[in-house]
Amino acid sequence: MSGVDALTGTYCYLEDSPRPVTPSSFRLLDDAVGRVALAVSCPRCGSTSVNLVTRPHVDVPFHSDPRVGVLATAFEDGSLRSIDGLRAGLATADIDDKGLEQHA
Repeated sequence: MSGVDALTGTYCYLEDSPRPVTPSSFRLLDDAVGRVALAVSCPRCGSTSVNLVTRPHVDVPFHSDPRVGVLATAFEDGSLRSIDGLRAGLATADIDDKGLEQHA
């Protein structure tokens, strides 16, 4: 089992790469946009990226969506502190479609 399969897969916008994380890396969750907006801290660089995922992606252990939406911006760790800030970011940023397969 690869690291992405064993943990929840997320995508780091700043590093332009998938990253396996544990739920302790989740900073904010909001399901007001049709999918779950997940603000997640990258364990490698410390930036926060926002991924748009399905509910099973965050609720079902060892499940990762094969593709996620990623806000086309990164946040400094700790700068995204509220649901309102997350929603404002969603309203103003482009969303890229990214695969969670590891780059070779």
